[in-house]
Amino acid sequence: MDWNGLSGDWVQGQERVRRRWDKLTDEDLAYIAGNRAHFVARVQDRYQMTREEVELHLKNWLATEMA
Repeated sequence: MDWNGLSGDWVQGQERVRRRWDKLTDEDLAYIAGNRAHFVARVQDRYQMTREEVELHLKNWLATEMA
């Protein structure tokens, strides 16, 4: 799956995101609302990661967990 597939059904997608990135709050998920840039920014903040690290984790997660 890619980000577009995940964000296309954000109601279900956010539950999957919540299971993987449990430090994201309900407010974070509402703010993200399927927007990849918002997701990356919030994960950077909550997990103290660089943008590149978040993108790598997201890419790997989408390739494996969401397949």
